[in-house]
Amino acid sequence: MFKEILKKMAENFSVVWVLVAIIYATVNVLVYDVKV
Repeated sequence: MFKEILKKMAENFSVVWVLVAIIYATVNVLVYDVKV
């Protein structure tokens, strides 16, 4: 199960990084809004 997920992630590595970047940016915006 886990190895299959890793295999799929390796195949779609750039897609995963785009998703990570989007999530990271969203979290940063939410945290910034909460601070302000």
